[in-house]
Amino acid sequence: MVGGPTLSPLKLRYLGGWTRPVRTPFNFLYTMWKPSHFFTGLEIHTRESTWRTFREGNAIFGARIRMSGARSVRIDVWRDHSANESEISSLLDRICTSYGFQDDLSNHFKLVRANGHARPFKKVLHSRISCPESLFEITVISVLLQNTTVSRSTQMLKSLLVEAGSIVEFDGVRLRAFFTPDGLRQIGQRTLRDVCRVGYRARTLEAVGEYFCRSEPCGQLSPDVLERLLDIRGIGPYSLGVIASAALRDPRAISLDVWNTQIVAMLFDLDGRTVNRDEVRNCLSAQYPEVEGLTLLYATESACIATPLDPLADSVSDARRKSHKQLGD
Repeated sequence: MVGGPTLSPLKLRYLGGWTRPVRTPFNFLYTMWKPSHFFTGLEIHTRESTWRTFREGNAIFGARIRMSGARSVRIDVWRDHSANESEISSLLDRICTSYGFQDDLSNHFKLVRANGHARPFKKVLHSRISCPESLFEITVISVLLQNTTVSRSTQMLKSLLVEAGSIVEFDGVRLRAFFTPDGLRQIGQRTLRDVCRVGYRARTLEAVGEYFCRSEPCGQLSPDVLERLLDIRGIGPYSLGVIASAALRDPRAISLDVWNTQIVAMLFDLDGRTVNRDEVRNCLSAQYPEVEGLTLLYATESACIATPLDPLADSVSDARRKSHKQLGD
């Protein structure tokens, strides 16, 4: 494993390019790039392209994803060594599912228009829920999002990726790759607390690593997975909401915190000083039944467009320069 900012990056080998259809209308930019997402080093975006790392077991892939005509995307793939047809097909299927290329959003669009929200949602209309992370990876991130600020979540994830992740190069970009469950387990609680500075989450993260090593395939997304994840001490309703919305792509699932509660309160013209989460949840359910989570996503991303946490690169060359600079090259 290649880890830490001082080691040479692992150079990935180009395997080829494939096209896959998308259901239209399709908002490529705000499907691939979420203005509310903090910097991870796992991906970088321009308006036309996304570069992202994917871990499949011990294998590391890199992908560049962009539109290819009006109704399909092109996915170029790199890997740390050669891959067979089945492995490539599995990765392509994961990417298509992760970004919802075939999601039917027609019912949600009708509700947006009926509720008079087409204008505030104008830029993000027809974008999808996206979760390029595996079940294991989004579980880790959900723990890092608990009861803290964006800057702390960013710092904690960076520390974990430096300690146990990898650095790779492909297509001129330099990105981080996620660690494995065993890599997380081997860090140990003391290093998690003292080096990665994750605080009380150390015990939960160690348990997450042990759990996925022992009993849960990283990519398994069956509906009963949420009940099983409750076996992990420290995984509660907030984390389950993040996992259900992202990894399980459940358009109903929501995780409300102080920040996004205020955003939705403004959308529904509620008094932000007195509104509570139950009131916001009830408004979402009344106006957007069965798609509450997708609506929360639209509201959150729309609110962050003007001041994104991880801004777009201006061009392909800028993405390549930026990716090297961000990882200390």
